[in-house]
Amino acid sequence: MPTVACGFENQPCRLVGQGPTLFVTIGYDPNYRSDNGRSPELPTYPRRALVDTGANCDLH
Repeated sequence: MPTVACGFENQPCRLVGQGPTLFVTIGYDPNYRSDNGRSPELPTYPRRALVDTGANCDLH
């Protein structure tokens, strides 16, 4: 089965408590147009993003 690192390597307690995460770069470029052939200008610093697995814990 394929696997991917989802944050908190070698720290399983943090993974369980905070969920799987990935680094992403997000931002808004008000001058971006999809038809001009250039990529949007986004910040260069990544942020940690939570991966929503859809999992839940129903104890009832």
